[in-house]
Amino acid sequence: MSRTELSDLKLEDYASASDSKSLGKIDGQELTITKVDRKDYDDTPGVVVTTKEVFPIDGEPFSKFHTTRKALVGKFLSDAGV
Repeated sequence: MSRTELSDLKLEDYASASDSKSLGKIDGQELTITKVDRKDYDDTPGVVVTTKEVFPIDGEPFSKFHTTRKALVGKFLSDAGV
C-alpha cells in the first residue's frame, strides 16, 4: 500500500469487533444495570455495564456499554480499583 492509500484510511470505515458500545450512544436513556465489569482503556480506569434493556445502535442490538467517565467509573470501583 502506498503512503497516499494509507492516509486515505479512516477508522470509521471499519466495523467494530467489540461487543460493547460507548455509553454516550444512549445518553439520556433510562436503563437498568444488571452487571458491571472492569475494563480499562490503556492506563485509564473503565467499566463495561450490562443492561436489562437492549438498545439499537447503528441497526444492531446492544446491552453492553463501556465508559471511562471518571464520575461513573468512581461509582462502580472502590478506592482500591476493584
